[in-house]
Amino acid sequence: MRYRICHTTRYHYAAPVDVSHNEARLLPRATSSQSVRSSKLTVGPLPADRFERLDYFGNHVQYFALESAHSVLTAVAEADVEVFVPD
Repeated sequence: MRYRICHTTRYHYAAPVDVSHNEARLLPRATSSQSVRSSKLTVGPLPADRFERLDYFGNHVQYFALESAHSVLTAVAEADVEVFVPD
């Protein structure tokens, strides 16, 4: 089975935030029972700094920093995943 997944996380702040450092674990990982055909994380506003790493368990960790005033932070994770059904 193939799944198209879209997840949105949105933060609304009571007052503008000048600097924000974040880590997100929102993308799926490939395992023996699933294959990730594609995945991406879109962040708004546009981060000033961003990089990806794998944690100890093989999860995708996206670090991003926002360095301009913002009152809303949005992260949209999209993935196309194929899941294998056991025999």
